[in-house]
Amino acid sequence: MIERIEILKGPASALYGSEAVGGVVQIFMRKGVKGFYPYASVTLGSEKYRQLAAGFSGGTGEVNYTLGVQKTREAGFSTTNARVPFNNFNPDRDGFDQDALNASVSYQINPAWTLDAGLLYADSVNHTDDGLNRDTRYAGRTSVVRTGVEGRLLPGWKTQLRYSQSVDSSKAIVADPAFFPSLFKTTQNQWTWQNDVDTPIGVALVGVEHLTQKVDSTTPFTVTKRDVSSYFVGLNGNEGRHSWQVNARHDDNSQFGGSNTGFAGYGFSITPAWRVNASYGTSFVAPTFNQLYFPASAFLRVILCCSPNAAAIRTLALPGPRGADCQVGEIRQQNPRHHCEQRYYVSELGTGSHRRIQPLLCGRFWTTQPQCVAGFT
Repeated sequence: MIERIEILKGPASALYGSEAVGGVVQIFMRKGVKGFYPYASVTLGSEKYRQLAAGFSGGTGEVNYTLGVQKTREAGFSTTNARVPFNNFNPDRDGFDQDALNASVSYQINPAWTLDAGLLYADSVNHTDDGLNRDTRYAGRTSVVRTGVEGRLLPGWKTQLRYSQSVDSSKAIVADPAFFPSLFKTTQNQWTWQNDVDTPIGVALVGVEHLTQKVDSTTPFTVTKRDVSSYFVGLNGNEGRHSWQVNARHDDNSQFGGSNTGFAGYGFSITPAWRVNASYGTSFVAPTFNQLYFPASAFLRVILCCSPNAAAIRTLALPGPRGADCQVGEIRQQNPRHHCEQRYYVSELGTGSHRRIQPLLCGRFWTTQPQCVAGFT
């Protein structure tokens, strides 16, 4: 089902937006090519791991297609160990089952324009431990549907318009209701219009993007929908031994406001086999709905530090009612000297001996100093 995996290292929010802080892992699924190419594989491993995969890809030139199915089973091992405190060791096996499907089709309208569509679908059951003799199981379902058209408006101008929808749901089959809601489902709808234009100094990139995120859960969240509108530009080129890349992006989040990110990189080829490069970029993270709105407690004390010598310490008592909006339980501190701003939402989960405090990022986090830290009491 998977054709290849590429890893982009370094801050990449200027290209991909939120959460591309330390890089991006890109997974490319199989696509159809002219001809007919069936495949099949069997994989066996430890912990009773078994995987069966089969499918085919092909095409006639104008129409290309691919279809693949995959079944994975694993008995697994215990997610706890004998040294876990409070007698919570569960010596059972915690397995994983998954059935997946991948399909795609493309149609070449003419030599300059192509229309394509694809589907990725997976059902799974994941076992884990939640204390002594308590085997928690989750049923997961993931689907991604995409379609798009791309072509050339002019000899040096390539454009593409794409739409995709992803749905990810998790339902607790067996769980402790005091800690886990029985259903958590997120839906994302994304439109992207991207243009690549040839220039004398490289390929210029100009595009817009709109993302709508929704959440549905048995937990009553305050905010269940948000929109992110994005605008991005870039330039990528090379000449002789020199190569360069610059990117800039603005993301306007209806829940957290706007964020600007950038990237600049330069490379020099010493020999055909060796190259040196340097780059600088900024990134940001917008927290997920689950991070923001998992049930919180009534009051909480927080210490926030943002200084190399940890001198700038601020202690606050914050209200955080269950299901509260992020703005209610927010801590914000700026330190211009060290170019750092941190905003955190914190939640307290469970009761009694199971009580724990969970810090959650709320909005922006950026710094040019690696010493910025946050502490919680």
